[in-house]
Amino acid sequence: LLPALGKSRQQAKQAVCLSNQKQIGMAEAMYQDDNDQYHCPRNLLGEQFWHWQLLLAPYQGKTGTTIQEVMSSGVFQCPSSQLAFAQAWKNGGIGYNTELGFSDNTGTTLVRSNDVEVPSETIMAADGNETGGAVHLDGQIFSPNSPYGEPGARHKNGINAVWADGHAQWKGKVQLMAGKNGNIDYYYAREK
Repeated sequence: LLPALGKSRQQAKQAVCLSNQKQIGMAEAMYQDDNDQYHCPRNLLGEQFWHWQLLLAPYQGKTGTTIQEVMSSGVFQCPSSQLAFAQAWKNGGIGYNTELGFSDNTGTTLVRSNDVEVPSETIMAADGNETGGAVHLDGQIFSPNSPYGEPGARHKNGINAVWADGHAQWKGKVQLMAGKNGNIDYYYAREK
């Protein structure tokens, strides 16, 4: 009985996570409508960490002005995350695709939705890798070809993701790591 209950509990957590991903996708679509069809950048100019959640929060009816307030709302948190930072708000475990827009000391790169080659096969946000603390601290996910890029395996040896076209779906880690069409970064690449 106990193993069956544990399995049911994990399936329920995966369903909640997938629902959260879908809500993130809907917020992103509304953000694009208000921002000339640009994807939300993963951070703001001059800020390194976490700000994509602050940009999407108003589209989910969240009124927090700090990342701590926004993260405590739960939508940006996977209930199966095993991250254990001292500050609980850092333990969400959902990252944003760094290829869809960012700001750094060289300037800002914004990506329009129609600049994504295959939106239905391009991850926008997803469960991150539990072992890459810095990746989660930044609230970002990276392509497999990067030093930080191995995807997570939190749900049945795979991840829940919201894709650039707005749909939410589970994808296995083996398939993500294999890439597609000879490109290991296929599910993270953006440009045509």
